[in-house]
Amino acid sequence: MRNIPSLVALKMFEAAARHQSFTRASEELFITQSAVCRQVAALEQALDVKLFSRAKKRIVLTQQGSAYAERVRQALERLGRDTRDLVAQGGLSHTVELAAPPTFGSEWLIPRLPHFRELHPDVMVHLSVRNAPFLFSETHFDAAIVFAETTWAGTRGTNLRPEGDVVVVCSPTLARRARVRRPADVLKQPLLHLTSQPEEWQRWCTANGLGQNSAALRGQRFGQFSWLVNAATAGLGVALVARFLIERQLANGELVLVLAEAAMPGMRAYFIVSPEDREPSEPLNHFVQWLQQALANDEVAPATPAGAGSSQQ
Repeated sequence: MRNIPSLVALKMFEAAARHQSFTRASEELFITQSAVCRQVAALEQALDVKLFSRAKKRIVLTQQGSAYAERVRQALERLGRDTRDLVAQGGLSHTVELAAPPTFGSEWLIPRLPHFRELHPDVMVHLSVRNAPFLFSETHFDAAIVFAETTWAGTRGTNLRPEGDVVVVCSPTLARRARVRRPADVLKQPLLHLTSQPEEWQRWCTANGLGQNSAALRGQRFGQFSWLVNAATAGLGVALVARFLIERQLANGELVLVLAEAAMPGMRAYFIVSPEDREPSEPLNHFVQWLQQALANDEVAPATPAGAGSSQQ
């Protein structure tokens, strides 16, 4: 442990690396530029590694310096989080750093987290948004909830629940106006697409006997699931969504089912994954056990179909 550089030197190096400037680093830290230069020079001497290339009044990170700066930044951020947790709870806290898709987090997880806190008041779950696979070694996360067909390399995963039925939905106003009676009528409406699932409407056409259909390619595309749902709620068109995530909108009448019998099974599932080279902590194990039980016990009553769906059944 004696060869670890001082925290002061690391903070000055990280600021200089982030700004690519000793002057801006000194302004951020409220110290002199010469102090930053001395600390960074001392750090380079102690490590016997050149962290910056210097040309006149400019500095540029070397390849080694860039890699080291990212590691130092992560370490300082983790130290800051741990310190805030310690102060917040007045003692050693147990935390779970969790990444999750935004809609699952907002629509399902967050409303149920108070129950987890009742069972485990000493465990704090910090939630961040991630939609795509990542390397745990390059983040501070302990685990991630992912929506996919399978997990990715370097992780151990637990299947939480299948996607379930994928249904066609729209706003009540559009449902009354559209008068959909059969699957072919759906394609006459403006179609709303999720950018990450460009083949979903074509899959729905095949599942409902419409075969390969060029009409399935028409319509607006949205990069986030929540945007897709909001677009359907606003009346922009019909959307294909996992019913599991829109029970609230169906229950309060913001969305209605269109041809409920035309639902198709989803191809994906929700997993919770963690790095395979790291043993899960006790707080994480508590959270995973609670999550599995909560999903197993989640029996939200299905919303009553309305509008285009119910009027044609």
